[in-house]
Amino acid sequence: MKPIVDIYRIDLSSDDVTAKVDGILRKAAARPDFGFAVFEFGSDHVFPNRLVPVIALIDNYWTAGVKAELIFPDDGYVEKACERIKNGTWDAGKCSITGNPFDSVWRFSDGEGVCRIVNALVLQLRRSTVLGAGFVDSITWCLNEVMDNVLNHSAPQGNACGYVMVQYVPRSGRLNVCVCDWGIGILKSFEASSYNPQTTEDAIRLALSQGVTRDRDVGQGNGLWGLAELIKRAKGGRLLIQSGNGVLRIPSPAKGKRPRQLFTPIDGPYPGTVVDFQLSCSADIPFESVFPEMGRLTDLWVENLEVDDQTVRVVVKEMVAGCGTRVQGRQLRMVLENLIERENKRIQLDFKDVTACSSSFADELLGRLVIRYGFMDFSQRIQLIHTSGLKQAVLNRSIMQRVAEALHR
Repeated sequence: MKPIVDIYRIDLSSDDVTAKVDGILRKAAARPDFGFAVFEFGSDHVFPNRLVPVIALIDNYWTAGVKAELIFPDDGYVEKACERIKNGTWDAGKCSITGNPFDSVWRFSDGEGVCRIVNALVLQLRRSTVLGAGFVDSITWCLNEVMDNVLNHSAPQGNACGYVMVQYVPRSGRLNVCVCDWGIGILKSFEASSYNPQTTEDAIRLALSQGVTRDRDVGQGNGLWGLAELIKRAKGGRLLIQSGNGVLRIPSPAKGKRPRQLFTPIDGPYPGTVVDFQLSCSADIPFESVFPEMGRLTDLWVENLEVDDQTVRVVVKEMVAGCGTRVQGRQLRMVLENLIERENKRIQLDFKDVTACSSSFADELLGRLVIRYGFMDFSQRIQLIHTSGLKQAVLNRSIMQRVAEALHR
Protein backbone atom coordinates (compact mmCIF):
# COMPACT_ATOMS: atom_id res chain seq x y z
CA MET A 1 0.00 0.00 0.00
CA LYS A 2 1.43 3.36 -1.04
CA PRO A 3 1.65 5.87 1.85
CA ILE A 4 -0.63 8.88 1.53
CA VAL A 5 0.59 12.44 1.95
CA ASP A 6 -1.98 14.74 3.56
CA ILE A 7 -1.76 18.51 3.04
CA TYR A 8 -3.47 20.93 5.44
CA ARG A 9 -3.66 24.70 5.41
CA ILE A 10 -3.46 26.04 8.98
CA ASP A 11 -4.56 29.47 10.20
CA LEU A 12 -2.32 30.32 13.16
CA SER A 13 -4.57 33.22 14.17
CA SER A 14 -7.36 30.78 15.09
CA ASP A 15 -8.04 30.30 18.82
CA ASP A 16 -8.28 26.51 18.45
CA VAL A 17 -5.34 26.01 16.09
CA THR A 18 -3.47 23.67 18.46
CA ALA A 19 -6.52 21.46 18.96
CA LYS A 20 -7.09 21.31 15.20
CA VAL A 21 -3.50 20.25 14.46
CA ASP A 22 -3.66 17.67 17.26
CA GLY A 23 -6.89 16.23 15.88
CA ILE A 24 -5.44 16.02 12.38
CA LEU A 25 -2.26 14.23 13.48
CA ARG A 26 -4.03 11.94 15.92
CA LYS A 27 -6.44 10.66 13.25
CA ALA A 28 -3.84 10.54 10.50
CA ALA A 29 -1.29 8.61 12.57
CA ALA A 30 -3.91 5.96 13.32
CA ARG A 31 -4.43 5.18 9.61
CA PRO A 32 -2.37 2.32 8.14
CA ASP A 33 -1.95 4.17 4.84
CA PHE A 34 -0.63 7.37 6.44
CA GLY A 35 2.72 8.60 5.11
CA PHE A 36 3.23 12.10 6.42
CA ALA A 37 1.35 15.35 6.88
CA VAL A 38 2.24 18.68 5.32
CA PHE A 39 1.09 21.78 7.24
CA GLU A 40 0.98 24.99 5.26
CA PHE A 41 0.78 27.91 7.65
CA GLY A 42 -1.40 30.64 6.19
CA SER A 43 -0.75 33.43 8.72
CA ASP A 44 2.34 35.56 8.21
CA HIS A 45 2.51 37.22 11.64
CA VAL A 46 1.42 35.71 14.94
CA PHE A 47 2.00 36.13 18.65
CA PRO A 48 4.10 33.54 20.49
CA ASN A 49 1.05 32.12 22.30
CA ARG A 50 -0.32 30.86 18.97
CA LEU A 51 2.87 29.54 17.42
CA VAL A 52 4.77 27.95 20.32
CA PRO A 53 2.07 25.47 21.46
CA VAL A 54 1.62 24.27 17.86
CA ILE A 55 5.36 23.70 17.50
CA ALA A 56 5.46 21.89 20.87
CA LEU A 57 2.63 19.63 19.69
CA ILE A 58 4.26 18.82 16.35
CA ASP A 59 7.62 18.17 18.02
CA ASN A 60 5.89 15.72 20.35
CA TYR A 61 4.55 13.84 17.32
CA TRP A 62 7.99 13.97 15.68
CA THR A 63 9.44 12.35 18.80
CA ALA A 64 6.79 9.62 18.57
CA GLY A 65 7.81 8.91 14.98
CA VAL A 66 4.94 10.67 13.22
CA LYS A 67 6.16 12.52 10.13
CA ALA A 68 5.04 16.09 9.52
CA GLU A 69 6.48 18.80 7.31
CA LEU A 70 6.03 22.54 7.79
CA ILE A 71 5.57 25.05 4.95
CA PHE A 72 5.51 28.81 5.55
CA PRO A 73 4.73 31.97 3.59
CA ASP A 74 7.94 32.95 1.73
CA ASP A 75 10.27 35.20 3.75
CA GLY A 76 7.54 35.87 6.28
CA TYR A 77 7.67 36.32 10.05
CA VAL A 78 6.51 32.77 10.83
CA GLU A 79 9.10 31.22 8.52
CA LYS A 80 11.88 33.18 10.22
CA ALA A 81 10.53 32.29 13.68
CA CYS A 82 10.75 28.59 12.76
CA GLU A 83 13.96 28.78 10.75
CA ARG A 84 16.03 27.29 13.57
CA ILE A 85 13.65 24.33 13.77
CA LYS A 86 14.09 23.53 10.08
CA ASN A 87 17.89 23.77 10.18
CA GLY A 88 18.23 22.01 13.55
CA THR A 89 19.68 24.93 15.56
CA TRP A 90 16.84 25.54 18.01
CA ASP A 91 18.61 24.00 21.03
CA ALA A 92 18.59 26.78 23.66
CA GLY A 93 21.90 25.56 25.05
CA LYS A 94 23.63 26.55 21.81
CA CYS A 95 22.16 30.01 21.25
CA SER A 96 24.62 32.81 20.52
CA ILE A 97 24.94 35.53 23.16
CA THR A 98 25.76 38.18 20.55
CA GLY A 99 22.93 37.09 18.24
CA ASN A 100 19.27 38.08 18.47
CA PRO A 101 17.22 35.36 20.23
CA PHE A 102 13.91 37.23 19.85
CA ASP A 103 11.24 36.09 17.39
CA SER A 104 12.47 32.48 17.31
CA VAL A 105 11.10 29.30 18.87
CA TRP A 106 13.69 27.67 21.15
CA ARG A 107 13.68 24.18 22.69
CA PHE A 108 15.25 23.59 26.13
CA SER A 109 15.73 20.37 28.10
CA ASP A 110 18.22 21.12 30.88
CA GLY A 111 19.43 23.81 33.25
CA GLU A 112 22.33 24.77 31.00
CA GLY A 113 19.93 25.52 28.16
CA VAL A 114 17.69 27.60 30.44
CA CYS A 115 20.64 29.62 31.74
CA ARG A 116 22.01 30.34 28.29
CA ILE A 117 18.74 31.33 26.63
CA VAL A 118 17.68 33.52 29.59
CA ASN A 119 21.03 35.33 29.54
CA ALA A 120 20.73 35.84 25.77
CA LEU A 121 17.14 37.09 26.01
CA VAL A 122 17.88 39.55 28.81
CA LEU A 123 20.97 40.88 27.01
CA GLN A 124 18.86 41.42 23.89
CA LEU A 125 16.37 43.33 26.04
CA ARG A 126 19.19 45.58 27.26
CA ARG A 127 20.11 46.12 23.59
CA SER A 128 16.53 46.95 22.58
CA THR A 129 15.22 49.71 24.85
CA VAL A 130 15.67 51.54 28.15
CA LEU A 131 14.06 49.28 30.73
CA GLY A 132 11.95 50.28 33.73
CA ALA A 133 13.27 50.15 37.29
CA GLY A 134 13.35 46.56 38.54
CA PHE A 135 12.48 45.20 35.09
CA VAL A 136 15.69 43.22 34.60
CA ASP A 137 15.42 41.61 38.05
CA SER A 138 11.79 40.71 37.46
CA ILE A 139 11.98 39.36 33.91
CA THR A 140 15.13 37.36 34.69
CA TRP A 141 13.47 35.78 37.71
CA CYS A 142 10.22 35.09 35.82
CA LEU A 143 11.90 33.41 32.86
CA ASN A 144 14.09 31.23 35.07
CA GLU A 145 11.22 30.18 37.33
CA VAL A 146 8.72 29.36 34.58
CA MET A 147 11.25 27.40 32.52
CA ASP A 148 12.51 25.59 35.62
CA ASN A 149 8.90 24.61 36.36
CA VAL A 150 8.82 22.85 32.98
CA LEU A 151 11.92 20.82 33.81
CA ASN A 152 10.78 19.90 37.33
CA HIS A 153 7.04 19.37 36.96
CA SER A 154 6.04 18.59 33.36
CA ALA A 155 7.61 15.12 33.35
CA PRO A 156 8.37 13.92 36.90
CA GLN A 157 9.98 10.76 35.54
CA GLY A 158 12.51 12.78 33.54
CA ASN A 159 12.97 13.59 29.84
CA ALA A 160 11.19 16.93 30.24
CA CYS A 161 11.58 19.54 27.55
CA GLY A 162 10.01 22.91 26.96
CA TYR A 163 9.67 25.60 24.34
CA VAL A 164 10.04 29.37 24.63
CA MET A 165 9.60 32.37 22.37
CA VAL A 166 10.01 36.04 23.22
CA GLN A 167 8.74 38.84 21.01
CA TYR A 168 9.59 42.51 21.51
CA VAL A 169 7.35 45.08 19.78
CA PRO A 170 9.33 48.35 19.37
CA ARG A 171 6.28 50.43 18.43
CA SER A 172 4.50 49.72 21.71
CA GLY A 173 7.51 48.78 23.83
CA ARG A 174 5.74 45.58 24.89
CA LEU A 175 7.26 42.17 25.53
CA ASN A 176 5.32 39.00 24.68
CA VAL A 177 6.59 35.79 26.28
CA CYS A 178 5.32 32.23 25.85
CA VAL A 179 6.74 29.17 27.61
CA CYS A 180 5.06 25.80 27.12
CA ASP A 181 5.52 22.05 27.35
CA TRP A 182 3.69 18.95 26.18
CA GLY A 183 3.93 17.20 29.52
CA ILE A 184 1.45 15.88 32.05
CA GLY A 185 -0.28 19.17 32.89
CA ILE A 186 -0.85 20.97 36.18
CA LEU A 187 -3.73 18.80 37.46
CA LYS A 188 -1.84 15.55 37.01
CA SER A 189 1.36 17.01 38.48
CA PHE A 190 -0.46 17.32 41.84
CA GLU A 191 -1.41 13.61 41.95
CA ALA A 192 1.52 12.57 44.12
CA SER A 193 1.23 15.62 46.39
CA SER A 194 -0.67 16.20 49.62
CA TYR A 195 -3.10 18.43 47.72
CA ASN A 196 -6.16 16.98 46.07
CA PRO A 197 -7.49 19.29 43.34
CA GLN A 198 -10.39 17.70 41.50
CA THR A 199 -10.55 19.94 38.44
CA THR A 200 -8.17 21.81 36.16
CA GLU A 201 -9.49 25.10 37.49
CA ASP A 202 -8.76 24.04 41.08
CA ALA A 203 -5.27 22.90 40.07
CA ILE A 204 -4.32 26.12 38.25
CA ARG A 205 -5.64 28.32 41.06
CA LEU A 206 -3.77 26.15 43.55
CA ALA A 207 -0.55 26.50 41.54
CA LEU A 208 -0.95 30.28 41.72
CA SER A 209 -1.04 30.18 45.53
CA GLN A 210 2.02 31.14 47.52
CA GLY A 211 3.99 28.23 48.96
CA VAL A 212 2.13 25.52 47.02
CA THR A 213 4.28 22.92 45.25
CA ARG A 214 3.77 19.27 44.38
CA ASP A 215 7.13 18.32 45.95
CA ARG A 216 9.17 20.31 48.49
CA ASP A 217 12.32 18.56 47.27
CA VAL A 218 12.09 20.27 43.88
CA GLY A 219 10.33 23.56 44.64
CA GLN A 220 9.07 26.04 47.23
CA GLY A 221 5.87 27.18 45.53
CA ASN A 222 7.12 30.60 44.47
CA GLY A 223 7.16 30.17 40.68
CA LEU A 224 3.68 30.81 39.27
CA TRP A 225 2.61 32.78 42.34
CA GLY A 226 5.62 35.08 42.04
CA LEU A 227 5.11 35.46 38.30
CA ALA A 228 1.47 36.47 38.80
CA GLU A 229 2.35 38.97 41.54
CA LEU A 230 5.06 40.62 39.43
CA ILE A 231 2.80 40.79 36.37
CA LYS A 232 0.05 42.39 38.47
CA ARG A 233 2.48 45.12 39.52
CA ALA A 234 3.62 45.84 35.95
CA LYS A 235 1.65 48.51 34.15
CA GLY A 236 -0.42 46.80 31.47
CA GLY A 237 0.77 43.34 32.52
CA ARG A 238 -1.30 40.30 31.48
CA LEU A 239 -0.97 36.60 32.27
CA LEU A 240 -2.55 33.48 30.74
CA ILE A 241 -2.12 29.90 31.95
CA GLN A 242 -3.56 27.04 29.91
CA SER A 243 -3.49 23.43 31.00
CA GLY A 244 -5.81 20.46 30.67
CA ASN A 245 -9.28 21.61 29.68
CA GLY A 246 -9.11 25.20 30.82
CA VAL A 247 -7.50 28.62 30.57
CA LEU A 248 -7.03 31.08 33.43
CA ARG A 249 -6.44 34.73 32.53
CA ILE A 250 -5.28 37.58 34.70
CA PRO A 251 -5.94 40.68 32.56
CA SER A 252 -4.51 44.12 33.18
CA PRO A 253 -6.68 45.62 35.96
CA ALA A 254 -8.54 48.89 35.60
CA LYS A 255 -6.97 51.77 37.52
CA GLY A 256 -7.65 51.41 41.22
CA LYS A 257 -9.15 47.92 40.81
CA ARG A 258 -7.84 44.57 42.00
CA PRO A 259 -6.69 42.12 39.29
CA ARG A 260 -9.24 39.42 38.44
CA GLN A 261 -8.66 35.75 37.68
CA LEU A 262 -10.94 34.62 34.87
CA PHE A 263 -11.25 30.88 34.15
CA THR A 264 -12.63 29.60 30.84
CA PRO A 265 -13.20 25.91 29.96
CA ILE A 266 -11.93 24.79 26.54
CA ASP A 267 -12.81 21.88 24.29
CA GLY A 268 -10.42 18.98 24.45
CA PRO A 269 -7.62 18.69 27.00
CA TYR A 270 -4.26 20.35 26.33
CA PRO A 271 -1.84 17.73 27.69
CA GLY A 272 0.83 20.14 28.83
CA THR A 273 0.92 23.71 30.10
CA VAL A 274 1.17 27.09 28.39
CA VAL A 275 2.33 30.14 30.35
CA ASP A 276 1.93 33.33 28.34
CA PHE A 277 2.50 36.85 29.62
CA GLN A 278 2.83 40.37 28.25
CA LEU A 279 4.13 43.53 29.86
CA SER A 280 5.59 46.92 29.00
CA CYS A 281 9.39 47.10 29.05
CA SER A 282 9.22 50.63 30.43
CA ALA A 283 7.16 49.46 33.42
CA ASP A 284 8.69 49.86 36.87
CA ILE A 285 8.30 46.48 38.58
CA PRO A 286 9.19 46.59 42.29
CA PHE A 287 10.68 43.11 42.71
CA GLU A 288 11.34 43.71 46.41
CA SER A 289 7.62 44.39 47.01
CA VAL A 290 6.87 40.76 46.09
CA PHE A 291 9.95 39.28 47.77
CA PRO A 292 10.90 41.75 50.55
CA GLU A 293 13.20 39.20 52.14
CA MET A 294 15.35 39.19 49.00
CA GLY A 295 15.60 42.95 48.62
CA ARG A 296 17.03 44.17 45.36
CA LEU A 297 18.76 41.34 43.53
CA THR A 298 22.39 41.70 42.56
CA ASP A 299 22.60 42.14 38.80
CA LEU A 300 25.29 39.55 38.09
CA TRP A 301 25.63 40.78 34.53
CA VAL A 302 26.57 44.26 35.78
CA GLU A 303 28.74 42.78 38.52
CA ASN A 304 30.73 40.89 35.88
CA LEU A 305 31.39 44.19 34.10
CA GLU A 306 32.82 45.89 37.20
CA VAL A 307 36.44 47.02 37.14
CA ASP A 308 36.11 48.55 40.61
CA ASP A 309 33.36 50.04 42.79
CA GLN A 310 33.05 53.10 40.54
CA THR A 311 33.68 51.67 37.07
CA VAL A 312 32.25 49.08 34.68
CA ARG A 313 33.83 47.95 31.42
CA VAL A 314 31.67 47.17 28.40
CA VAL A 315 33.58 45.11 25.83
CA VAL A 316 32.10 45.99 22.44
CA LYS A 317 32.78 42.59 20.81
CA GLU A 318 30.87 40.83 23.59
CA MET A 319 27.76 43.00 23.15
CA VAL A 320 27.17 43.20 19.41
CA ALA A 321 27.99 41.02 16.43
CA GLY A 322 29.69 43.86 14.53
CA CYS A 323 30.29 47.60 14.30
CA GLY A 324 29.11 48.33 10.79
CA THR A 325 25.46 49.35 10.97
CA ARG A 326 23.16 51.77 12.76
CA VAL A 327 21.20 48.79 14.10
CA GLN A 328 24.31 47.53 15.89
CA GLY A 329 25.13 51.04 17.07
CA ARG A 330 21.64 51.41 18.54
CA GLN A 331 21.89 48.03 20.26
CA LEU A 332 25.10 49.01 22.00
CA ARG A 333 23.72 52.47 22.84
CA MET A 334 20.73 50.87 24.58
CA VAL A 335 23.13 48.78 26.69
CA LEU A 336 24.94 51.97 27.73
CA GLU A 337 21.73 53.93 28.38
CA ASN A 338 20.45 51.16 30.66
CA LEU A 339 23.70 51.31 32.61
CA ILE A 340 23.61 55.12 32.80
CA GLU A 341 19.99 55.17 33.98
CA ARG A 342 20.30 52.38 36.55
CA GLU A 343 23.93 52.33 37.70
CA ASN A 344 25.85 55.28 39.13
CA LYS A 345 29.16 54.20 37.61
CA ARG A 346 31.66 55.40 35.04
CA ILE A 347 31.62 53.29 31.86
CA GLN A 348 34.73 52.19 29.99
CA LEU A 349 33.74 51.37 26.42
CA ASP A 350 36.36 48.87 25.30
CA PHE A 351 37.03 48.58 21.55
CA LYS A 352 39.71 45.91 21.96
CA ASP A 353 39.94 43.58 18.93
CA VAL A 354 37.47 45.73 16.97
CA THR A 355 39.26 46.18 13.65
CA ALA A 356 37.01 48.93 12.27
CA CYS A 357 33.69 50.66 12.74
CA SER A 358 31.54 52.63 10.34
CA SER A 359 30.59 56.29 10.70
CA SER A 360 26.90 55.38 10.87
CA PHE A 361 27.61 52.94 13.73
CA ALA A 362 29.65 55.58 15.59
CA ASP A 363 27.02 58.27 15.14
CA GLU A 364 24.18 56.01 16.28
CA LEU A 365 26.20 54.97 19.31
CA LEU A 366 28.20 57.99 20.45
CA GLY A 367 26.62 60.87 18.56
CA ARG A 368 23.18 60.17 19.92
CA LEU A 369 24.55 59.72 23.45
CA VAL A 370 26.05 63.21 23.17
CA ILE A 371 22.67 64.57 22.04
CA ARG A 372 20.81 62.91 24.91
CA TYR A 373 23.17 63.61 27.80
CA GLY A 374 25.20 66.57 26.59
CA PHE A 375 28.93 66.58 25.91
CA MET A 376 29.97 67.29 29.52
CA ASP A 377 27.90 64.51 31.06
CA PHE A 378 28.90 62.16 28.25
CA SER A 379 32.59 62.87 28.87
CA GLN A 380 32.21 62.33 32.62
CA ARG A 381 30.31 59.06 32.29
CA ILE A 382 31.92 57.34 29.26
CA GLN A 383 35.58 56.65 28.51
CA LEU A 384 36.67 55.11 25.21
CA ILE A 385 39.59 52.68 25.50
CA HIS A 386 41.63 50.61 23.02
CA THR A 387 40.95 53.01 20.15
CA SER A 388 43.59 54.17 17.69
CA GLY A 389 44.16 55.09 14.07
CA LEU A 390 41.17 55.18 11.73
CA LYS A 391 38.91 53.65 14.37
CA GLN A 392 39.62 56.47 16.81
CA ALA A 393 39.25 59.09 14.08
CA VAL A 394 35.78 57.78 13.13
CA LEU A 395 34.61 57.71 16.75
CA ASN A 396 35.96 61.18 17.57
CA ARG A 397 34.49 62.68 14.41
CA SER A 398 30.99 61.38 15.25
CA ILE A 399 31.20 63.04 18.67
CA MET A 400 32.54 66.37 17.40
CA GLN A 401 29.94 66.55 14.60
CA ARG A 402 27.15 66.28 17.14
CA VAL A 403 28.83 68.84 19.43
CA ALA A 404 29.15 71.28 16.51
CA GLU A 405 25.53 70.65 15.55
CA ALA A 406 24.41 71.46 19.11
CA LEU A 407 26.44 74.70 19.17
CA HIS A 408 24.78 75.99 15.99
CA ARG A 409 21.23 75.46 17.21
